[in-house]
Amino acid sequence: MIVVWGSKLYGKTDEVPGIFHVATKFWHLWYLPLIPMGTCLVLDETSDESRGVRIPFSYKSVLLAWGRAAAIVLAVFLGFLACRSAFRGHFDVTALVLIVCAAAAFGLFLELKYMRPFRYASYDRAMELAALAQFDERGKTLLLLYFGMINEDQAREILSQTGGEDPRDR
Repeated sequence: MIVVWGSKLYGKTDEVPGIFHVATKFWHLWYLPLIPMGTCLVLDETSDESRGVRIPFSYKSVLLAWGRAAAIVLAVFLGFLACRSAFRGHFDVTALVLIVCAAAAFGLFLELKYMRPFRYASYDRAMELAALAQFDERGKTLLLLYFGMINEDQAREILSQTGGEDPRDR
């Protein structure tokens, strides 16, 4: 039996696309997040590694990681039970109910992964995270530009005054 274990980031939330997101490092067993080990603001992520800043523990990230994992496990388990019931030769109400419940569990996973309140940071949360990561003027300007508080011309002007780069160069 192969045992897959280690640590990995789960619970991606409070995302500002192209700038950062929050994730919690978990000890996992078979890629199921079990024990949270700390939360970080991920600034750059590749398939092999990520670069970030440790921030205070995010309960939202932990609950999303556990909720997503539980929803997937439940969907697979209920789907298995539905198939087992159907292949035993009696596709009845039980199998139909199990299929509907499996679909609902998978729908819950999708909700927790993609719905706006769970995925993206609000302006206030993004500025709070930027302060925790000690963003410079360029980083704060990119956040203001993303949230529509300033336009590109204003961003260029702010960055030229502080010696930063054009925000479109990212």
